Amino acid sequence: MVDVDSLKITLRCLKCGKENKVTILQVKRGETVQCNNCGTMINLKDKDGSVAKGTKKVQDALDSLEKQVKKLGGSLQIK
Repeated sequence: MVDVDSLKITLRCLKCGKENKVTILQVKRGETVQCNNCGTMINLKDKDGSVAKGTKKVQDALDSLEKQVKKLGGSLQIK
């Protein structure tokens, strides 16, 4: 099963510009993460729950696709 929440996205630190990877679940939870380069604390926010709403739609579509692929004898994998 493909889990959208575990997929990683890249964001840039506003202070030093370094790229940092976080999971979609961390964004949905509104976690605070530390920049890997300068140590600045980065507050993740899911404004109006838009990430949660969007990822639910994607997860539902992937689950449906996976069921159809299984019916055809295959498997679905996302890297």
